[in-house]
Amino acid sequence: QGNAETMAANRLSFFFNLTGPSITYNTACSSSLVAIHGAVQAIQSGECDWALAGGANALLDPRYFVGFTDWGTMSPDGHSFSFDSRANGYVRCEGSGIVVLKRLSKARADGDRIYAQIRGCGINHDGAKPALTNPRGITQQNLIEKVCKESQTDPSTITYVEAHGTGTVVGDKTEAFALSSALCRKQRSIPLFIGSLKSNFGHMEGAAG
Repeated sequence: QGNAETMAANRLSFFFNLTGPSITYNTACSSSLVAIHGAVQAIQSGECDWALAGGANALLDPRYFVGFTDWGTMSPDGHSFSFDSRANGYVRCEGSGIVVLKRLSKARADGDRIYAQIRGCGINHDGAKPALTNPRGITQQNLIEKVCKESQTDPSTITYVEAHGTGTVVGDKTEAFALSSALCRKQRSIPLFIGSLKSNFGHMEGAAG
């Protein structure tokens, strides 16, 4: 029980003597992004003054490699070609990442080094569709537009998107269509660049966000 995934966040809280919400999210590839979304909500609601959010992925069980290969999602040549005509699947990798989140005003008051600002975030689900893992472009588009509106961000001013971009034919095509539909409706004075670090070191799955 002590090694269960559900204990991951609680081990950190225990080790560092942290109180407040301590939640492990398991939403597959979006886990760490959903964790950040949950942390933002907790700060905004006053549940905590600051939060740690992140994800980790360790490749410990070979059965997952076999299953994903049988499923046809793994790249047979060992390369992830995100948004590329050569895209034929993704490559698994392991790693971890974590961020410290605070209200901008508190971070400035505390003299913290600020690396980025989260202006808005949101999550949703495609609902019923032909296949469980196949993305639906219109749902992604709706969420992007909703977050831009709520955060008062002009879509035409967004210059770069770090996309999911796993290197699969269906997923990349759907994501590119959703991004262009949501962010390129108005005439742009600057181009929109789309990329994915998965082409550099692979897909970290639960820590991909």
